[in-house]
Amino acid sequence: TCTTAFFIHIGLHAGWMGVFHGIEPLLALAVLLPVLLRRHCPPILSIGAGLAALLTGMAHMQDALAPLSDSPLFARLLAQCASPLSGLLAGTIITAILQSSSACIALLQTISSSGMLSLGSVVPVILGQNIGTCVTALLASLRAGRAARQTALLHLLFNVIGAAAVFPLLLIIRQICPAWLSIPADSAAIAWVHLACNLAAAGIFLPLRRVILAHMTQNSPRKRERLPDRPMFNLRQQSMHSECVAPCPA
Repeated sequence: TCTTAFFIHIGLHAGWMGVFHGIEPLLALAVLLPVLLRRHCPPILSIGAGLAALLTGMAHMQDALAPLSDSPLFARLLAQCASPLSGLLAGTIITAILQSSSACIALLQTISSSGMLSLGSVVPVILGQNIGTCVTALLASLRAGRAARQTALLHLLFNVIGAAAVFPLLLIIRQICPAWLSIPADSAAIAWVHLACNLAAAGIFLPLRRVILAHMTQNSPRKRERLPDRPMFNLRQQSMHSECVAPCPA
């Protein structure tokens, strides 16, 4: 249902990869145990193995994107995205093109190893990539059912409301304490900033859940269900005189 998708979606965003920073040995153990135990493997170990595969893929993605950190063209592009609004737009456009917020986060973490990024430049890009990643869900819901369209709209609303709430706070901090935003951002800082932005969005989105769910349930268009085509048949004239077919006289 739309309500179930609402809470699952908030949990997926608020619980994203920040809590898994620094537990790579445990994830490696989660990969080995299903191989050793074979048939007696509990489901939680299979989940851990899948998570380890995801983190390994992100690590390889960072290695593949490493040459970008030395590119002068990319350095000029980052200089153009120094303002919060341009960073927000850049994060939205890049993630919409890549159709992967994980790829955008991996790109940020790769560039951060060269010391080219600060917290003030990372936060707008993270807010933008949260919005840009909605393109995949919106495209997938075009030919899907009503519940899929509602889930895609919830995804978009969550990220837009979160960005609209955090972005003014970023501008206020930029005026009050600019030194805090000039701190260099490393991979761990990017992961925790990503988690903090999503937790802030969840804290704003949850009190509005009744209004949002009621509005989406009432205004979401329903597709007219087409009745299945059934073959036409005609009653024979002799069947009308049968007692089991002919109507009883009043």
